[in-house]
Amino acid sequence: MTDNKERTSYYTQVRARELTPSARFVFNEVLATMQDAEELGGPDGQAYLDLMQAIIDEAAMRQQNYAERLADKSRSDHPCGSQRSRQA
Repeated sequence: MTDNKERTSYYTQVRARELTPSARFVFNEVLATMQDAEELGGPDGQAYLDLMQAIIDEAAMRQQNYAERLADKSRSDHPCGSQRSRQA
């Protein structure tokens, strides 16, 4: 049976392979930075959990903001969407 670190590594590799090359590069750099912070004496215990939650929250907020901008752009690029915005 594999340990948790090996499973995490496997699933991380699977996620990375599903990304475009440029996204994979950024993903790997972010993971390397997180690993470096852990190995160089970063926070532990509850402080580590707080850090991970802060990273999750920031990523979720950025994802939501980007999705909203993408949706706005899609609506403005659509012929019906541009008519509606002119009528309003």
